[in-house]
Amino acid sequence: MKIGIDLRSIDNSYGGGIANYAASLCDNLLKIDHENEYVFFNSGMGKMSIPGFEIQHINIPNKILNTSLRYLKYPKLDKKIGGVDILFSPNILFQSLSSDCKQVICCHDLSFLLFPEFLSMKRRMWHHLVQAKKLYKNADKIIAVSENTKQDLINELNIPKEKIKVIYSGINNKPALNQEEINKIKNKFNLPDKFILTLSVMEPRKNIESLIKVYKKLNPDAGLVIAGRKGWKTRIEPSDKIRVLENISEKEKQALYQTCEIFVFPSFYEGFGFPPLEAMAAGAPVIASANSSLSEICADKALLIDPYNLEELEIALNSMLDDNSHYKNQNISEIFNWEKTARETLELFEGL
Repeated sequence: MKIGIDLRSIDNSYGGGIANYAASLCDNLLKIDHENEYVFFNSGMGKMSIPGFEIQHINIPNKILNTSLRYLKYPKLDKKIGGVDILFSPNILFQSLSSDCKQVICCHDLSFLLFPEFLSMKRRMWHHLVQAKKLYKNADKIIAVSENTKQDLINELNIPKEKIKVIYSGINNKPALNQEEINKIKNKFNLPDKFILTLSVMEPRKNIESLIKVYKKLNPDAGLVIAGRKGWKTRIEPSDKIRVLENISEKEKQALYQTCEIFVFPSFYEGFGFPPLEAMAAGAPVIASANSSLSEICADKALLIDPYNLEELEIALNSMLDDNSHYKNQNISEIFNWEKTARETLELFEGL
């Protein structure tokens, strides 16, 4: 079987989660599958290079390619890369395929339908032009990264449940950093000995403003570190106790997870939610929202709160600052494992 995998999402993911999903899944598929042939491809004017991957490049500017795929239904991507039996898209992107090519799409969330107010005008327009609803309806199979995302597909788009397979994403288990490495990173950012951490794209959906309000009200001894990529419509003013760290490295992220007192993730909506699981894997106690996929993937391993209820978040922070031993060092590797994700994905491919 010849399987095409669309890596254009690594260039155009508008956030780390989808790129992480695509790269980690593909890496593990190559490790476990020695029977099928994989064709990885991307497009645009700049060639992509990923260690261990041989990537075909469609040397057409993305704006021209996307316009042609959208309005002319040309070129047929499966034929453009030499012909494949299945084309797998780790994210929704402009598509045009031959009728004899099976299509599998991963659905991470339906935030563009459920919470359009949390998307910029540019992103809303992109979802309209890419015809997201049509892509999901036309796919032969959809991978949903959580049961919650599956239910959203059924409820919002009337997708038959038989067409959807829930396959949890994995977590990259990073080796623990030693104290010398941690101290270097803490000194680099001048971090306090004790701090509360939140890490995400800094945008309205992540509800960082509520965390800041509650933190200022509590004024605990611990500092507050807000880390991640700058998004839109969210302005955070740093202070002596509130640090803002943008575009940190994976090693720096690991150091923050390992040394924070509490990791807080008060998001209004998530299709999956990598950060709280990454924090758990590093041993951090977690406070997360009791909504969307978060109550599903965090379950009893985190202290869950209503993100709209600031008093509830305040009580949770006070409780955790007083004693968080119950939520430390959670074992999640058996549930959220990239090899497991790859094996279940391969089973879905072979079933087609």
